[in-house]
Amino acid sequence: MKHKYKFLLIPNASNFYDINQLAEIKSVLVDHNHTVDFLDKEISDVSLINLVEKNSYNCVLRVNKGRPEELKKNVRFISWFQDFYYNSEKELNNFLQNDLVYFYTTPEIFGVDKKLNCFSSILYPGISEKNVEPNLPELNKKNQIESYQNIDFSICGFMPASHNVNFNQFYFRNFNTDNKSTFDGYLKTNLINFIEKYEENLSLEKVKKILIYLQSLTEILYEPLSGNLDTKFISKKIEEKLSRELSKQSVEILSPVIRYFSTEYPRFQDRIELARLLTKHSSNFTLVGKGWDVYDEFSEFYKGEIQNQMLLYGIYKKSKINLYNNTHGLGMHNKVFEIMINGGFIALPSNKSKRKISSIEEDFEENTHFVYFDPLNFDDFINEWLFKTNERIIIGNNARQKVLKNHSWKNRVEKILNDLNK
Repeated sequence: MKHKYKFLLIPNASNFYDINQLAEIKSVLVDHNHTVDFLDKEISDVSLINLVEKNSYNCVLRVNKGRPEELKKNVRFISWFQDFYYNSEKELNNFLQNDLVYFYTTPEIFGVDKKLNCFSSILYPGISEKNVEPNLPELNKKNQIESYQNIDFSICGFMPASHNVNFNQFYFRNFNTDNKSTFDGYLKTNLINFIEKYEENLSLEKVKKILIYLQSLTEILYEPLSGNLDTKFISKKIEEKLSRELSKQSVEILSPVIRYFSTEYPRFQDRIELARLLTKHSSNFTLVGKGWDVYDEFSEFYKGEIQNQMLLYGIYKKSKINLYNNTHGLGMHNKVFEIMINGGFIALPSNKSKRKISSIEEDFEENTHFVYFDPLNFDDFINEWLFKTNERIIIGNNARQKVLKNHSWKNRVEKILNDLNK
């Protein structure tokens, strides 16, 4: 007999993407006659335990966080790790046998070593047809597609580094570290003030030199647009460097720095590499997402952060080529499905890992649903695809049909319910 649950859904962060996906999950769960509430922000373990007890929830789905140790055992718990950071394994400690743990990719790719005593699997995001107007084939038939698709290329995604510091200009290695910098105040407020009581003779110059080393280390260990990020290995090397330079207490306090250089900075490397690649080959491209405004070199191409889904989908359809990348080489991604559901033509850097699980090749075929490009031969890619309108429309429509069949939120939620009822 299938159990009826009272679900509580908890996002990783209070942003449009996280809230929207929980709303979609809720909608399907309600269609299956379950009761569902979802929060619009993350909460602490203590608050979660109190909320569950107060409202008698018997199943919790939480993004990127684990089960609280003191949560009552009669509550089923589902964790969905869409990201897995260098220190995320501590989130895997408290699961019970009837809990579920999902990852965005294989545990091996995320660098997970811990063996779980509950069911675990891969769970990809889903997509709905809400706010989608599949108009590209019809426009092409009417010979209106050329005027409609007035953007050659687009990159839709936030620029991670600008949330903290503009690392594009943060190259202390280009001048003496004892020179004054516009970021000196940031370093004092956000780094030095937290650790100086544990250090002897901690200077601003020393902190700058450490950051230079960490930045250079990441650039050596991760090749932009390769999709081969090894977060665990890079974080280990970063932690070793910090341990040589600073006290144990300081290293613990600076865990966000380890996470930043092992996860966020490679994303920055990818995005800046991709955008600069476009500037060499095109003057007609669009950048969408938070953070690009920090970089003057892209000011004429930046269209801001678009929260309206219909406007964002319009960018996908009006772009002849939508460029996408992922530091882990993940292709079964929400952004990919968003582009495809709209019939957009999507191109990714060549798959250097050659693996299929979690890559776009797991369920899509090259030159049938998407295409690859080689960053070193981007002009050849442009010549092959930018001017082949009919071929691009056919590939985009093929991808749309595949996504409709296999990658709806209905598919995803039914998997969760089936796993709960095993």
